[in-house]
Amino acid sequence: LKRAGIDHLVIDGAADAPVRILVAEGRVTVLPAEDGLFETVGGRRVVRPASAITDLLTSLHPGSSTVCLGPGGWNKAAFACLTADHHRNFG
Repeated sequence: LKRAGIDHLVIDGAADAPVRILVAEGRVTVLPAEDGLFETVGGRRVVRPASAITDLLTSLHPGSSTVCLGPGGWNKAAFACLTADHHRNFG
């Protein structure tokens, strides 16, 4: 966040539909989640793995970092983690 010009970010509340938060050049923008962030498995639409999301968003925004929160976090599971890029987990 610091590289993008933001010292800290507080997110309060929940979106009605899946969203993506873009932090760039000192601005924070809430965008609808792209279809590329999801896949169909067993007839259900599910979120892609964090590594696939990181690859997709890095291709859209070269040099960027990605932090993902999955269904465990959405459901407020005590063991849920934030996954940053490919190998950092915060939980």
